[in-house]
Amino acid sequence: MKRALVTGGASGIGAALVDLLHEEGYAVTALDLTPAPGILVADAANIPYDLYDLVFLNAGIIGEPGPVWAVDNPDVWRVNFHAPRRALRILIPGWLAAGHKGRIVFTASMAALIPLPFSTDYCASKAALLSLAETLLHELRAAGSEIGVSIAVPSFTQSRLAAGLTGEFAEAFQGFVDRGAPTAEIARAIYDGAVAGRFLIATHPDSLDSVSPRLERLLTGAEPERPRGRRMDALFQTKY
Repeated sequence: MKRALVTGGASGIGAALVDLLHEEGYAVTALDLTPAPGILVADAANIPYDLYDLVFLNAGIIGEPGPVWAVDNPDVWRVNFHAPRRALRILIPGWLAAGHKGRIVFTASMAALIPLPFSTDYCASKAALLSLAETLLHELRAAGSEIGVSIAVPSFTQSRLAAGLTGEFAEAFQGFVDRGAPTAEIARAIYDGAVAGRFLIATHPDSLDSVSPRLERLLTGAEPERPRGRRMDALFQTKY
């Protein structure tokens, strides 16, 4: 039987991935810091070792909102970057020794490509995760390994990402989440992209359309434009 591991498996995209993987015939190990039926209470820094076919390093939190000079979110970095980074140290040496060809699938965010103001640690940690995934891919190939690497960049999804936030930002962000894509739809896009061997998995149709203009402007040396749209306007009008 095929084997898979999912972190952040108690809710949101992670729970949807667990359900989908069961449907696809996998034996699933699901981790989360929140106790729930079928969940091993742990995070990606302490994943159980196995020769999994698929590993979804999916757990993520957004942290306290506000301008970069006014907030500090070490837990965001611990969950979003350092825990999956530690997971690689648990998995990869044994996989290399066994000649295993499993696939590591990170869940980042469109915020890794188009920053979301007032969520600096979330955006920066997800951008760091994207860089980690690409660097890992090159290092594995240099080691002669065929271990697969994918990274998903979902946009707003009907998840619990806004849980724990307070104030006007929480209200605005929850509105984005409520109007987001269903988690089952996003889980399917991530799984299909991983099985197809894609490195970058854009889960929302047309979500990458605004990335190229931003990068082209940056390459000219010009200051990036402020993110536009009704959702962005709401964030800039929020009191922090």
